[in-house]
Amino acid sequence: MRLTERLSRLGPDERRALAARLPELPAIARRLWTMSRLAPDTGLYNVVEAHRLRGELDVAALTSALDALYSRHHGLRGLVVELDGTPRTARAPAAEGFPLTSVDLSALSPSEAEARGDEAVTEFARRPVDPSQEPPVRAQLVRTGEREWLFTVVMHHLVCDGESLHVFYRELADLYGGQEVDRLPPVPDPSAAQRSLEGPAHAAKRAADLENWRTRLADLDRIPPLPTDRPRSGRQGFEGARHTLALPPDWADRARAAAAAHSVSLFDVVLASWAVVLGRFSRSEDVVVGTTVSMRAEARATDAIGFFMRTVPLRLRVDAERPVRELLAGAHGTVVNALTHSGVEFDEIVRVTGHTGTGTAPLFQAALELHHDGEPPRFDGLRVEPLLVESTSAAFDLTLHLSTDPRTADFLEYSTELYSPGTAASLGEALGAVLAALGDRPEEPVGALPVLGPGGAARVERFAEGPALP
Repeated sequence: MRLTERLSRLGPDERRALAARLPELPAIARRLWTMSRLAPDTGLYNVVEAHRLRGELDVAALTSALDALYSRHHGLRGLVVELDGTPRTARAPAAEGFPLTSVDLSALSPSEAEARGDEAVTEFARRPVDPSQEPPVRAQLVRTGEREWLFTVVMHHLVCDGESLHVFYRELADLYGGQEVDRLPPVPDPSAAQRSLEGPAHAAKRAADLENWRTRLADLDRIPPLPTDRPRSGRQGFEGARHTLALPPDWADRARAAAAAHSVSLFDVVLASWAVVLGRFSRSEDVVVGTTVSMRAEARATDAIGFFMRTVPLRLRVDAERPVRELLAGAHGTVVNALTHSGVEFDEIVRVTGHTGTGTAPLFQAALELHHDGEPPRFDGLRVEPLLVESTSAAFDLTLHLSTDPRTADFLEYSTELYSPGTAASLGEALGAVLAALGDRPEEPVGALPVLGPGGAARVERFAEGPALP
């Protein structure tokens, strides 16, 4: 019986008693939960990691390691129970074991096993995870040959951020290799760690942070929305695709060199570059880009699997007449300000500014995520290769995903309701041009930075004019 059906059979007294026992969902996770309910039939908030394993895989050892992780990390068993409109947290029993599905295609021809295996991974990755009905994590092991496997892990974003994946695979590899659970570092309760970010002790800082955002975003309505290929429908949609970027393999090294030369961070350089592209394409010198900041250090949750991210809007001036070095300094100041005032949830920022968005995401439509990927998981006796799983959803109009690891694909996630593949490709080309030029021209005006090659100016003009009226 599904969890919602069981809850529907409870009487009023039983529901009140259950609500008294179950704590409310921590504030840091509430917006993510609310947003996930707006697109319940999509994999919008699925976090997917897929790898090809080659070698002598010990399936029993892998299963045992997954079960140990499932028992050890409460977040992997976290459920959300809606009682009278309030989301509350519960846990699935550890005794049920990690949800693992096995598929054996090794009897097929190599080509057919490969094709069927890819289909199985894609279907498994895209199927929505619903923590109100099932554990927020699942895995699939597809055998495509005598010594070849496809291993896919899917988690709901509600219980997983980037660092969670590092913790998950590091401990999974240790346990698979024979490490005893008792010798792993202690793990904090993720819900308790999340709640440590709330409460009266943070009241003064929260008030100061909200005042900062109210002032910084006061006249946001004068910034035009991003132009689109097709008219907006009046509601925010979540259908999307990814365009893989053809950036030079050394882009991160060159960006680091530019950052060091101007005493800023790598993220500052990437933010400035993305803002130049967005500003040029939208004909605006005032740009807002959304990103996330980690609250793990504040929550003392280094080794926890859970969601410890807050969303912040980064507002940046991209004045065409300013020299590039001032743009980088401005990006640095914007990021420092956001980190300093990250003590409030995004919904609170939206509320205090009054910019709720009409048919778009509030405060920003373009986002940026810079991933610092670590080494791929290492399992004894196995060669591990990452697999790229295509996405069919988009949380915002445009989200730029860059990785400092050259083995990981950089991509632009875009709304297919608003943009064509050609526009996504043009934006990617423009970003590559700006990244290549930014560090070499510190004294040149921002407006002189090349954005596109021959014919690019015409494409920019057509895009900035927006969609034709129906």
